[in-house]
Amino acid sequence: HSAKLVFNSPFLELSIDDLPTRRIWEAPLDRQVVGFRSGHREVIVDDVEIKSAGGNLIVAEDFRNDRYFWSLCFLVAACLGGVIGLVLLGGKIIGKGSRRAALWTFMLQFCLITVLVIYLFFDYFYWSSQYPYAGITPWGRQARLQLLEKIRLSCFDWFSYFDAANLKEETYPAMAEFLKVECAPNARHDLQVSRSTAPEKIDIVADDRAAIRRYVETQSSGASYKVLFLGTSQTWGSGAVMQADRIVPQTLGRLVEQSLAIESICLVNASVRGGSSAQLVERYVDRLGLIQPDLIVVNLSNNDPPNEFEDHLESLVRLSEDRDTDLLFVLEANSTEFSHKWLRTNHRTMRRVARRANAPSLDLNGYLAQPDVYDSGILWWDMIHLTSYGQHLAAELIARDIVDNIKARTNRKLP
Repeated sequence: HSAKLVFNSPFLELSIDDLPTRRIWEAPLDRQVVGFRSGHREVIVDDVEIKSAGGNLIVAEDFRNDRYFWSLCFLVAACLGGVIGLVLLGGKIIGKGSRRAALWTFMLQFCLITVLVIYLFFDYFYWSSQYPYAGITPWGRQARLQLLEKIRLSCFDWFSYFDAANLKEETYPAMAEFLKVECAPNARHDLQVSRSTAPEKIDIVADDRAAIRRYVETQSSGASYKVLFLGTSQTWGSGAVMQADRIVPQTLGRLVEQSLAIESICLVNASVRGGSSAQLVERYVDRLGLIQPDLIVVNLSNNDPPNEFEDHLESLVRLSEDRDTDLLFVLEANSTEFSHKWLRTNHRTMRRVARRANAPSLDLNGYLAQPDVYDSGILWWDMIHLTSYGQHLAAELIARDIVDNIKARTNRKLP
């Protein structure tokens, strides 16, 4: 297929195979980045052209790794010529007129040429497309280079000029500044607190008993309604461009827009990337209970083996009943392009536990899979993590149930 995007302010017009397909409102931008991505399935993009409003060609990209092809050919020829000359010269010095010396000269020459050609083409056509990664990963672990990558870095980067993945150091800060990219906090389990009294600010609280106690005493104790979010990386906010785009801050934004009969709201995101129900219940018993939430939003399913999931949810139900805390079970969502091996089983378990506890269950997975919702924009970065827009949709849905809980708790307190 061929696709054509026209930024015809204030609209973005899309044509596929020369047929007008969609017209989307898009605010005009002075500077712009055009990027390509797919969902879980593979998508191949080729032969891209970007033209100005006047029709002048700005970029023509066929993604061929041949920017320095003739330079490389010249370098290879020069190297081969030098090797051949050295080998022939050595052969003449070592065994003048000897057939055996001539044979050894030929074999050595052939082997060296073969190794050199393989090295250069291996580096150019394969390794130049690899992206080495070292340092702390977004999920808090120390990344380690594979052995082959270490060999590449020590031996195969002599010709960085020809490396298609080689970008100038100053490129990254400029791109990061333009895209307004934010770095995630280094600590893996830090709590993210959003308050209606300062909705533009997100407080970071260390995940230990003393720090939580201090914060509760100084900041959140005055909140008339507190919500504790327990979940995995999806609820934590992985996939959002900005911290303010994550599910919990966007949920607060939806709540602030409502006319609610409460003075202030405090949302505490205690989700853990890669976490499970067992880990979250343990943390709630140990220290998260100090927050004394009015409502706990539980968004789980992906990381829990089905044989233990129900027991951990039941433990959370008993704890909430003892502390007069309401529960909202959210069926953790996956992209429709991906079939999780135990997602449906865990969703049935959550519904069953919610019915027994007389607590609401929210089908986030089913909502995001509805055709009109799924096709309204790019929802997924991968099969589990939502984009900023996907988290906006999730926040809208969760906020509705929180509003219902606020009204129900208010009515229970009325004489």
